[in-house]
Amino acid sequence: MFLSQIQDLSSVVGANISLALQAFSELQPFADESYKTSFDLSSAPVLLHLEEDRELLDYIQRECKRAGESSSDKSNVDRLNFKKVQLQKEE
Repeated sequence: MFLSQIQDLSSVVGANISLALQAFSELQPFADESYKTSFDLSSAPVLLHLEEDRELLDYIQRECKRAGESSSDKSNVDRLNFKKVQLQKEE
């Protein structure tokens, strides 16, 4: 029974470490301006922010719809203004 408890606890610890690393990774494009990578609109920081900022959600939907109507090679997400989507730092 003792070994089974250790295995269960180890699994929980491993899952929590994995979630923490994923959260850290998803937050980097927003926390570090020198971080050069694309960001994902389905990342936790964006989704959590969209719950509080309806105007940003409207902006994203409007720009993606507008980009979809053009015949540009850029994807809809590439046309978004990253600075507008980037979470504002608390001062």
